[in-house]
Amino acid sequence: MTNFTDKEKGFLKDFIANLYAEPHFSDVTVSDFVNDDRNSNQVRGIISSLSEKGVVWSDDSYRVSTDSGEMDGEVIIYLNDSFFGLHKRWAEDEGVEFTPVAGINDEA
Repeated sequence: MTNFTDKEKGFLKDFIANLYAEPHFSDVTVSDFVNDDRNSNQVRGIISSLSEKGVVWSDDSYRVSTDSGEMDGEVIIYLNDSFFGLHKRWAEDEGVEFTPVAGINDEA
């Protein structure tokens, strides 16, 4: 089991809540997590840490469309397949064991 910091757990809880569609899909970006408690640099740091741990990855070849219609917006953040167990519905859909983690899932 991967050890997560409190900041990583808080981010993952919000991140998983934003993964509303089918497994492997995401339209989540850094700006989705910038709020009064986290600025964009903090979010990028958390994502970098989780990327190093193999939990999330980002697709630099695809960026969210901006208002102008250009594909030059933010990169999309994805949950790595090997961590689908953190997402209850995705775990069920993919036939993997749901692994609740305190601070990330309500079931933990």
